[in-house]
Amino acid sequence: MFQNQSLKKKGAVAQLGERLDGIQKVVGSIPSSSTITKIYLIVLLLFLFSNQNASANTVNSYKLLIPGETFRNENQKESEIENYIGSGVSYKSWRQRKCYKKAFVIFQNSKLCTHDPHLCAQDYAVDEIHFFQRYKKLLNKISDVCAEGYPLDYQDRKVIKGHSTKEVEEFIVYLKNKKKVDYDNPPLNKSVNIINKPKEKEKKRPVQTGAHGALNNVIDENKTQNPNSSENEIKDKEAQLLKMEQKLNIEKELLEEEKKLLEKKKKLQELEIKIFESEEILKKKRKNIN
Repeated sequence: MFQNQSLKKKGAVAQLGERLDGIQKVVGSIPSSSTITKIYLIVLLLFLFSNQNASANTVNSYKLLIPGETFRNENQKESEIENYIGSGVSYKSWRQRKCYKKAFVIFQNSKLCTHDPHLCAQDYAVDEIHFFQRYKKLLNKISDVCAEGYPLDYQDRKVIKGHSTKEVEEFIVYLKNKKKVDYDNPPLNKSVNIINKPKEKEKKRPVQTGAHGALNNVIDENKTQNPNSSENEIKDKEAQLLKMEQKLNIEKELLEEEKKLLEKKKKLQELEIKIFESEEILKKKRKNIN
């Protein structure tokens, strides 16, 4: 009796044994709590999936665009929205990242670069080398202004005069004089939801042949001239190939001559060594005689 009660308290244990007092029935080989757990998991997954779709629908896609940018197509827009949701950052932080990439390309060969322009164009140098940490801060400072809605242009590399604090502040004032994108209000005229519509087949317009089919005669003449022009092109290419072949043959002969010359030089060096050794032997013999 006590053993059966302890089994009953343990929960999802299949009661495959004998019935208690002839009243309790066998639950089955699958625990009921296991089925309930699966149901909870399915409900949880559905809830998370619905929340993800809801968050995607509530994303203001125009707030993901930096000034002067548009979505290429609907697929690119949806992909960016998914990446934005996964990032967990704010709209401005998202734009700041994109502005930094644009600023990195614009100012790599400008006076904003604090040291070597070749290294300013390298990601690893700006991220790792301590000399370029100040340059990275300047890029981030400009990117923050861009993320607020002030556009960056490739002409700006000529406007900035240097990398001092005063010169950078003057450049930021210049940026803030540009027309700002208002991210608080959605665009009315320009739609950011770009959908690629299938192109309609262009209707062929009737060709006017003119009097007595004059235009057809001109087309026929062009068709007869095209084979000649293509034959001339083939002949020109053949002539170029022949010249290249002749040049290669000449270079091959020169290489063979250089190879022979090197062999002669090698033999000459060996001969000089032998002559030197012979002279040394002769000197020793003379010393021995004296």
